[in-house]
Amino acid sequence: MTDVIQIAKTSKVQEFVVEKLYHEICYRKASRRVAWSPQNLIAWSPINNDAFDTRYQCSGPNIGIFNPCRLPSDDGTAGSAWAFTRKSNLFPLIGIEKHHNDEITDLVWNQTGSALASIDQRGKIALWMMDNFVNQWNCKYNVDLGGSIVEFTWLDYVRVYSRVSGATYKRGTFKGPRNQFGELAFLTVTSDGKVSVCYQDGKKNFSKISTELPFISGRISRISHADIILDQDGRYILAIHCPEYCQKIVMFYEIFVDMLKLHINCQPIADVHLTAHINDSSFTIDRAQAPIIHLKLLLDSQKNVIRLIIVTADKTDNGEGGNVFNSDVVMWELQASPTSSEGKLSNLSSRDGDHCKEIRFVASEPLPGQLVTNIWVHKQELFIGFSNGQMQFRNCTTLQVLSQVGPSVIKLFKNGSFPTYSTWIPHNEQGVSSVSAEFATSPNGTLLICGRLSGELDCFDMADINWASSDMMDLLQVVGACVNQLTLSILNNTDHTDLENIVKKHSDISAISVSK
Repeated sequence: MTDVIQIAKTSKVQEFVVEKLYHEICYRKASRRVAWSPQNLIAWSPINNDAFDTRYQCSGPNIGIFNPCRLPSDDGTAGSAWAFTRKSNLFPLIGIEKHHNDEITDLVWNQTGSALASIDQRGKIALWMMDNFVNQWNCKYNVDLGGSIVEFTWLDYVRVYSRVSGATYKRGTFKGPRNQFGELAFLTVTSDGKVSVCYQDGKKNFSKISTELPFISGRISRISHADIILDQDGRYILAIHCPEYCQKIVMFYEIFVDMLKLHINCQPIADVHLTAHINDSSFTIDRAQAPIIHLKLLLDSQKNVIRLIIVTADKTDNGEGGNVFNSDVVMWELQASPTSSEGKLSNLSSRDGDHCKEIRFVASEPLPGQLVTNIWVHKQELFIGFSNGQMQFRNCTTLQVLSQVGPSVIKLFKNGSFPTYSTWIPHNEQGVSSVSAEFATSPNGTLLICGRLSGELDCFDMADINWASSDMMDLLQVVGACVNQLTLSILNNTDHTDLENIVKKHSDISAISVSK
């Protein structure tokens, strides 16, 4: 009888937490409190302070940086299994309470992994960099933007290598604005529509330039969801959603940052009416009117198009005193229109014909009976987390489920059944450990961190491919993809330990060849 009562109590707590999370993500962007750097460092700000060791048991916000490592094998060398619980590899950031007195909502590494930005829900930002001593991190800059931050992105300052064909690799040009005054610079968008660029002006000083987004209604409305991406022309494309509008609209802006003249120009270029820009019978008007809970932009450099992924969700009474959530994933493409005809777009008043964009509906997929708690994108793979703790993996081009080998070839999606490495577990899970809240991937995307609402972290090995049972052609394809990715990691100064892990697990290729 006691067990039945405990199960019922846990179920009620779970329902309450999911309901609370649903209302939060309807009116603000989902948090990203876990971040994996290109240098194989994991930054984490837990919701529950007891998720860390005793160094983190305090009332204020916490941030720790962890260096995951591979456990030694029988011969003393680094093995294939990973360790995520060694306290000697966990380093707390000191003095966080001086810069944040509220919940941390975002952690974002810069392009090289040399700096970490921490953002709280009141609009305060702190930049952390390693001092002269290894694993001693100090705050180099902090700013209070005076409003909730809905989007943050670092200004790129590194030329990245890419694979042209075969064994040919080419170093790309600088994309987007560059800070000629110092190393660090970032762009932010606040909920009241203010766009700002903070840049390092000298070794210790920072300066800021700002402007405001022109809104459809001519007045400032609160932004709940936003995402930003750098296109091939070096301009930022911003997508925003304001829940106060009666119609479900996602608005697109082109943002040009001129660091020489210290000027920001924002131009509206297109918008999506969820109840109008659809031609799929499965995504009905009623479903389109459901609240938007997630929004993501993707760049397809080959087709020179930008894709918009939106997740909507509504809740209905299940007839038993509870609620049932139904989610939809919908995708559009934004591309340059061959004509400047306004008839293909909606009634944005300020649009330059030269920057006119055409919206094309691509696909939609219903997800009945589940609340999508967060989404994550790595290259062409879309990771979807659900309120029951399960995960789903889809192709970013078609939204189809990835049931076997993903676009990167070196990962095998086996219906979400991956080897799991032990991670931190809080002392008091409160019955909500199953809710998937946040995602982060390793530098080369072979490992996936899933943060739960309880404070627990799970790490999944998505490259657990049994090479011995693979076809020879598949084996050669995997080896080739792994070599190409390893080469890019070395050229771009990215940590490649997660790729070495694959080689370590399946190093006896000759034995496989003989058995074939």
